[in-house]
Amino acid sequence: MKNLKHYFPEFGTGCVAKVAYFNENYIDTLVEGYAQIKPCSIPMEEDFLFDIASLTKTITAILIYQAIEKNLCSLEDKVSKIDKRFLYLQKVTILDLLSHAKEIWTQGYLGTAKSKEEIYDMLFHSYIKNENPKYIDAHYMILGILLETIYQKSYREIVGENIIKPLDLTNTVFEITEKEKVVSCNYQIIGGEEIQNIDKVPHDIKAQMAYQYGFTLGHAGIFTTATDFLTILISLVDDKERLLKKSTITKMLAHNNYNIYLQKQILDYAYLYKIPMIRTNDTANLFENLLSKIVSTDFLTSIIKPYNYAGMRYPVKYKEINPIPFYKNFRCVLDIG
Repeated sequence: MKNLKHYFPEFGTGCVAKVAYFNENYIDTLVEGYAQIKPCSIPMEEDFLFDIASLTKTITAILIYQAIEKNLCSLEDKVSKIDKRFLYLQKVTILDLLSHAKEIWTQGYLGTAKSKEEIYDMLFHSYIKNENPKYIDAHYMILGILLETIYQKSYREIVGENIIKPLDLTNTVFEITEKEKVVSCNYQIIGGEEIQNIDKVPHDIKAQMAYQYGFTLGHAGIFTTATDFLTILISLVDDKERLLKKSTITKMLAHNNYNIYLQKQILDYAYLYKIPMIRTNDTANLFENLLSKIVSTDFLTSIIKPYNYAGMRYPVKYKEINPIPFYKNFRCVLDIG
């Protein structure tokens, strides 16, 4: 862990890094840097709360799969079957939302809503803008509402009963009582100007709106410590099945149509730029053939990356055959977006 220290200079937000060693029943911890990006006046502490932002989506995915294990819904269920208030999502399934399979827009920008009712109304009038996959917060907001419909409870109650309580998490919350204990991620430079709104939590604007009206959507808005979040991660890999069955976790990490999905993008690109291609059903060979004939990196940077059945970016299965830095990034195993 000590070799991580050089990543955290004497300015900017630091980290609380934890590594669990299962064989030794030991957890190593590194606390480094400051709890603010600017000004740097508060040293990081192990029990500080982090706004986990889009990692909230992972919590939502776990909750959906728990409901599936209880036979309360299925991956194939249409959104409008579970909640008829979603008027324009008759063709959208639970799996579509989990895997960001379609581009869905809300009727109006949620950040301008003046009440909880207005936020929900915008979401109920969500519609398909494009049939192509795209990472959209609305997918998991809708999943959060579907969970509320299934359980007839608030999203916060569902998280409490199905995640926090079973794992005995002591520092996972939705409301902040001590803002000085929250790690800031709200300093930005936009158009060359410093934007500082450190007092505003959560970080996401849409989650801020929900927070203001006393509720949480399924895409962002949970705060937790490194200790609690590591507990969640351990529960998914320690085979104790405290949250989900092993077979369910395997399903979450799948993407059955990956090869077909990537082949179509390769062939569409080749057709657009009149690049001659070999005839093969082997995706790796097709990929290598295209890369051998292009100079520009625009194909690699324009790939619509698939997300697995838990909303995480799906890993590339093929060996690295091109030294372009982006391609290395494309090979990451877990990238929420």
